[in-house]
Amino acid sequence: MPDPATEPIEWRHESGLLVSTDKALLQRDRIHAALTVSTWSPGIDPATVNRAIDHSLCFGLYRDGVQVGFGRFITDYATFAYMADVYVDPSLRGQGLGRFLVSCMLQYPGMERYRRLLLATTTAAWLYQKFGFAVPTNPSLFWQINRPDVYAGASQSRANASADEDRSTIAQPDSSPSTK
Repeated sequence: MPDPATEPIEWRHESGLLVSTDKALLQRDRIHAALTVSTWSPGIDPATVNRAIDHSLCFGLYRDGVQVGFGRFITDYATFAYMADVYVDPSLRGQGLGRFLVSCMLQYPGMERYRRLLLATTTAAWLYQKFGFAVPTNPSLFWQINRPDVYAGASQSRANASADEDRSTIAQPDSSPSTK
């Protein structure tokens, strides 16, 4: 499998648009602008976007050198990948570019040998279904800690935490260190 840091891969759409794994081409300000208004990461700060990019296998979609789409995998590069932050500029939607971007992501060398690919979406399930993604057959296998407002202002986060504590009936584990 290619090393994503040293061996970028490119695909060309019939319209001339480019998908590339070259992180040097990523326009991080444009990625941040899109993600901060998305349904899944409203208000995300630039430092968090940059850290996520730095630790992911990224795919940029470009039109005449301008980034118009993005997607990434959080992966161990061997058995597992989580698809995240997939978007296409709203002015270019409906032209099959989301399908092209996801197709390129799934064509990344070695991806066909990964045991599990996951994603979470509320906006384009129909797109991912075309590539074989499905609701888990046994959802009890998957557990999560979900913090949908994690990027909200600090005062909002504290207010939510206080409200969650009021509703919580789950016992907290003992976090003291153990010695043997």
